[in-house]
Amino acid sequence: MPFIIGQKKRKNEQIGVKYMRKLKFFILFLLIIFSIFETGCITASDHAIIAKNFIEKERYDAGISNAKKAIATDKSYAPGWYLLGVAYYYKGNY
Repeated sequence: MPFIIGQKKRKNEQIGVKYMRKLKFFILFLLIIFSIFETGCITASDHAIIAKNFIEKERYDAGISNAKKAIATDKSYAPGWYLLGVAYYYKGNY
């Protein structure tokens, strides 16, 4: 009789392990889905920060591109216009 009880216990543990694996994959799936939707929300300030970093690394074309993206996101975003001017100035395009 103890042998049968041990087998049932192991079977229940295996079912629990399978359930936990499925739960982990489901949670991972949800995290991936939410991260995909979250990355689509890049603001003008995010583009400006990226532009500033490129300008500091003397990659002016990439800085100009990101400054233009910041301006396209929000036309009245002053730091985007400022960074665009700075990038053009350092590039010698004034």
